[in-house]
Amino acid sequence: MMEKDFLYLQIAEAIRKQIIEGTIHPGDRLPPVRELITEWHCTPGTVHRAYKQLANEGLIVGRSGQGTRVLSHVAHPHTTPAIRKASLVNKAEAFLLEAVASGYTENDIETALQAALDRWRSIKPATPQHAENIIRFAGSHDPVLMNLVRDFSRKHPQDGFEIHFHGSLGGLILLSQGQVDLAGCHLWDEPTNSYNLPFVQKVLPGKKVHLVNMAIRQIGIALPPGNPQQINALEQVTQPGVIWVDRQAGSGIRVWTDAHFKKYHIDPEHIHRYPHEAMTHTQVAKWIAEGSATMGCCLEYSAREFELDFIPLAKEEYDLVTTQDVHTGVMKRFMDYLGSNPARKLIARHAGYHATHTGELSLIGE
Repeated sequence: MMEKDFLYLQIAEAIRKQIIEGTIHPGDRLPPVRELITEWHCTPGTVHRAYKQLANEGLIVGRSGQGTRVLSHVAHPHTTPAIRKASLVNKAEAFLLEAVASGYTENDIETALQAALDRWRSIKPATPQHAENIIRFAGSHDPVLMNLVRDFSRKHPQDGFEIHFHGSLGGLILLSQGQVDLAGCHLWDEPTNSYNLPFVQKVLPGKKVHLVNMAIRQIGIALPPGNPQQINALEQVTQPGVIWVDRQAGSGIRVWTDAHFKKYHIDPEHIHRYPHEAMTHTQVAKWIAEGSATMGCCLEYSAREFELDFIPLAKEEYDLVTTQDVHTGVMKRFMDYLGSNPARKLIARHAGYHATHTGELSLIGE
């Protein structure tokens, strides 16, 4: 992938910007191809591709003998959804070009973009707005869930998701308040040594609730490459030089680690903690990869994505919880998809994930 491959997009973006800013007005004639060839040091084909891009966006039109002109009736680009999306794609491709030119791989770029999106989903507020074909989700961060949602949306373009990461407990609370349709949780209950059900019964008492297993996930200790501090157990969290990164309160990982610190008689005051709590598994791995922290608990998948050392600790159940009817509408379509072979295969492709019980549904309450 070379810079010249994206030159037509850069030309299109430059012209689009002039239209947006009003430097070029509706009805104005655009520069002739030969002029742009000289300006951009490119071939005629590159300019024609740029003009074709703008024509597809409904911004310009070419007529024989009249040259290429800005449409006289074009709506302002900021008020045209199709054009706004096209402009966003061009900006994304410009970022992609810059990243590739800096030596990053496609996987590096995808991981970075997903981490940024996940971070945004962890801080934006949930919306009370409801649409018939939109599933409002809140709960624990899971990178594979996002891949499932994307695959489902490709197969069912009429349906969509509104995603918010607020931790397992936060998702259940929002579900109980009717703010979301689906919650994602992996809350370990120490007295029963089980996942999710005790918490669902506490937060949603007496309600008819469906639980469906999304996946079994491997969690463990993430460490810098090579494990320079020779960590091999969670109890070493108080070892000199260790900087522990916590997940946010209410997250499944935080519930699990706090319970095990208590089990191992680890004094919280003796843990040297990184001053910020991570809102996602990806953020835990990112901070360790950057050197801001030296130890944390996260998904195996997230640790592998950042090429960290990883020590397995436990397998946990990630369940999806809903009070909605799972036999009609978009919820049924998603549940059917989750129980399908393509969904199970997608899950199993990710390190540390198991789809043995994926799609299994249970009913609680009435």
